[in-house]
Order: sequence, then C-alpha cells, then structure tokens
Amino acid sequence: MVTLTITKPHGVTTLSVYDPEKACSYDLPPIPEMVDGLPMFSQIIEVGSDLMVIGGFDPVSWRVLDSVFIYNFKSMSWRRGADMPGQQRLLFGCSSDSEKMVLVTGGHNDDKNVALRSVLLYDVEKDKWIVLPNMVMERYECKCILTEGNFHVIDGYTTCTRGHHFQQSAELFDFDTSQWCIKDNFFPYIM
Repeated sequence: MVTLTITKPHGVTTLSVYDPEKACSYDLPPIPEMVDGLPMFSQIIEVGSDLMVIGGFDPVSWRVLDSVFIYNFKSMSWRRGADMPGQQRLLFGCSSDSEKMVLVTGGHNDDKNVALRSVLLYDVEKDKWIVLPNMVMERYECKCILTEGNFHVIDGYTTCTRGHHFQQSAELFDFDTSQWCIKDNFFPYIM
C-alpha cells in the first residue's frame, strides 16, 4: 500500500507517493491539463491500480471543475476520464470499492447556496458515469465509506445548517432495491 502526500513546492500543489515495499518516495508527474497544480478541494481516491483526482477548483481561474484525471501506477501516466455529468458540485463525498467503482455523493452547487442529494457512480474500466437515485437528505462535506459491502454516506451539512453543525446521521445505499435509507444507530458514540 502506498502513502499519498500532497505537497506545495514553489506554491504549486503536487502529489508525492511513498512506497513502503521499495522504501522510497517519488513525485507524481503533474496532471497535463493542470500545470498550475492540483485542483483545490478535489477528491483524491485510489481505485485498483489507479489514482483519481475528481472535481475541485482550478487553482488559477477558481472555475469549478467537473473533470476526472486518472493516474495509472502501472503505466506511470495520467489520462483524462469522462467528466462528471449534471450540475457542477463542490465539497462532495467520495468513496471507492477499491476495484473499479467510485461513488460521488452530495456536495453543493457551484454558487455554494444549495446542498445536493444527487449521487453518481463511476466505472473506471468503462469510463462511464451512472446516475443513482437521490439520497434521502441533502449533504455537503459528507464522508463516504464502503463497509459490509454497502456504500454509506455519513454526516454533512444541509442548505439550512450552512456549516454550523453536522447531521450526525448516515444513509446506506441498497443495491438490491436501488434505494437510500437512513441508517439508525450508525453513531452510537455520538451524543
């Protein structure tokens, strides 16, 4: 397993990787379309032998990005993936099944005034996005995890709370019924 580090030499955000098996670290080459550095607030996730950089802000123009960049550790090169469909989103949750699928959940619109309920699933091998049913609740700055074979979306803010307190709840996507449901007692330690 490699360890990923985000560094900022000379004011440009880059990715460095530490490989414990080889006991060495190295910088990944810059994303060809992003020579001014990584997109700010992008999601970075490992899927199989790939590393994905999804969305964020262009560090120069501050334009919201729907782009997907994929670094393959075997070929040691970047490629462009299919852009995220639908409205642009920021501060979304993201998780992977560690093999070939990536889930993107919630976030807020590029005007930063509406939290989203929408959900996308990306198949890395097919370079294809699938629109899934909306979550029960809108959420931005949420976290996603894969546990017990299901994707869970945890916490996040709503349009009404606007960063004042987390939801302290979780939703589970049931692939058999293609529905989201609130997961009770997901946080027994939260008061």
